[in-house]
Amino acid sequence: MPHSPELQGLRAIAVLSVLIYHLDALLLPGGFLGVDIFFVLSGYLIGRKLLAELDKTGQINLVRFTAARIKRLLPNALAVLFFTGLASYLFLPHYRLGDVGEDIWAAALVHSNIHFADRAIDYMQIGELPSPVLHFWSLSVEEQFYIFLPLLLLSTTLVRRNLRLPIALSLITITLIISFFSGLSDLQSSQPDAFFLTQNRIWQLCCGALSGAISANFRPQISSKASTVAQLSALSVVAGSLIFISSDFAYPGVIALGPTLGASVLIISIAFNQEGPLNKALSNSFCQWMGDRSYSIYLWHWPFIAIAAEMYPDSRIIVWIAGLGSIIPAALTFELLG
Repeated sequence: MPHSPELQGLRAIAVLSVLIYHLDALLLPGGFLGVDIFFVLSGYLIGRKLLAELDKTGQINLVRFTAARIKRLLPNALAVLFFTGLASYLFLPHYRLGDVGEDIWAAALVHSNIHFADRAIDYMQIGELPSPVLHFWSLSVEEQFYIFLPLLLLSTTLVRRNLRLPIALSLITITLIISFFSGLSDLQSSQPDAFFLTQNRIWQLCCGALSGAISANFRPQISSKASTVAQLSALSVVAGSLIFISSDFAYPGVIALGPTLGASVLIISIAFNQEGPLNKALSNSFCQWMGDRSYSIYLWHWPFIAIAAEMYPDSRIIVWIAGLGSIIPAALTFELLG
């Protein structure tokens, strides 16, 4: 797929939202929704890629797909987990090391979302001794989804070629609906299960995958003005969600439709109008720099913040220095490991 500066700009918005939220939730109460934006973006890019491969070749090369994911994601993640283990050993109380060690193993084995759900962790109330690898939950959701999605799409290879894409999109839509209502159901009994478990969050990745299919296969005749209105309206929904949704809301749930659908419409409208006002705004050099390094920044920022906050619970200045300082190793590992 061609490089998209606009999508890199959206990545920058997502990672900055999460970073600000973790530094001080009062500054951006809904900053945790940056993860939701990442889910939609990831579903868009990977879903579009897999659907295109399925439509063109009738198959999905699982070995090549898995190898590409490992090559891109694993080196940086392992570096962060090694650093976090070492820093925890050096700076955290020894009674904490058992729990942190279990958390790191769960992250390394790509099931930290299940691990934190089992421990009934409330992500919305993480002020007291949070795990320094708590943020790996979202990576676990994505990787579990990307085991499921190729297998789901491969189930269509037995039908005629002209039916593969419609059936694949139908299966993704059905998965989206089941996942969304599963999350609503679990929210009534267990907020951690609703928040962390893959079956309750993959509807957001499915929204991204459907957005990718729409932008790749449809080119409706939409005026530049109408596309601009769609862009600005979707951006308003996303921005409003980041500002007004907070830990006071039961999340996820119906309210999660706002940032998820807002991000989906925003991506589609940008794809349909390459000359819209947001295209230039999202393509500026700062957004490109942050977007290129967004995965690395997401990985590195939280261990710095969590460990600093536990060592100096009364010093927000040190926490801010640690959080902003984490961009340095994030940038370095991006250059060295990608």
